[in-house]
Amino acid sequence: MTVKFGRFAPILFLVILSLWSLWPVVTGIKSTLPIGHEDILLTWIVNDNIGKVPDNLSELFNGNIFYPYKNTKAYSDLFLPSSLLSYLPAKITGSYFAGFNFSLILGQMLTVLVVYCWFLEITKNKYSALLGSTTFGLSQIRMHYFVHIHTFILQWFILATYFIWKFRKTAKVRYLYFAGTLVVVQFWE
Repeated sequence: MTVKFGRFAPILFLVILSLWSLWPVVTGIKSTLPIGHEDILLTWIVNDNIGKVPDNLSELFNGNIFYPYKNTKAYSDLFLPSSLLSYLPAKITGSYFAGFNFSLILGQMLTVLVVYCWFLEITKNKYSALLGSTTFGLSQIRMHYFVHIHTFILQWFILATYFIWKFRKTAKVRYLYFAGTLVVVQFWE
């Protein structure tokens, strides 16, 4: 029992740490925005995408708040992966804030966990991996930009980089396919 807990304790710690690092957002997921200026636009984009899935995808690039200009979201960050991951929480809660906040929380958790797994493979030491992923997850420059989910949610890019690293070690082409797919996902973010 203790062996299994010892294996999952760092992961549990990182999940708790991720939640703690965004605690005001976690406690006010339906009613709070982190800063209250650019995150308003990002919340609108995420909810606009959620409103267009699955019935109105042909209008995905059309930003109706920029009338009379058409397809204005084609020149901006689309946040499509975040919108898809936040679809159910936003629909269940009925809150416009829940989609943005859920993607922020999930992005922090996944990014820190991906970094932990990669560092664990590099160092073969769970304490070093835990220290490195905690340092990355709570770094000042990272936490300073958490309102910009396109630069805060990095799990797709870091995972793609990890697969490129795996390809370099093993020469298995499937890792390049995984990396390419994840780069596309990060691009749509």
